[in-house]
Amino acid sequence: MKQYLAVCGIAIIAVAMIGTTTTTTTMTYLATYAVEKPSKPSKAVPAVIATSDENVYVVWGNNDTTENNTEVMFRASNDGGQSYADKINLSNSSSSNSTDFAIEATDNNVIVSWWETNSSNTEPIIIFSNDHGTTFGPILRLASNGTMG
Repeated sequence: MKQYLAVCGIAIIAVAMIGTTTTTTTMTYLATYAVEKPSKPSKAVPAVIATSDENVYVVWGNNDTTENNTEVMFRASNDGGQSYADKINLSNSSSSNSTDFAIEATDNNVIVSWWETNSSNTEPIIIFSNDHGTTFGPILRLASNGTMG
């Protein structure tokens, strides 16, 4: 319950921080519709929000998987948070946890990054969209030596 409340609190705080371009109605929509209520509230991971013009992008962790691992989930709004597209599982990782995610947006570009951790390895991941988060390119795994693989 404590972590689930953190998700709601983070979403509301983040919306308040971008309040110059949003309204109280937007806060309600973000808190209610953008981040799903997990079936296991103790497994919720706080949401991170990015904006560009009227576009609102939300990324969060969800541990409601049969493998009991954390996935990076994403939703986009192109009307200032009044409505959201279907959620997208960006990480789709069955044998590892996706943690410490971040999101940036500019114009029609959305960049999401996170760390993928399994029993033997931890690696940084990045994924790009150039169509307001409607689709994403392939997952890029960044090696710890600075190369992409």
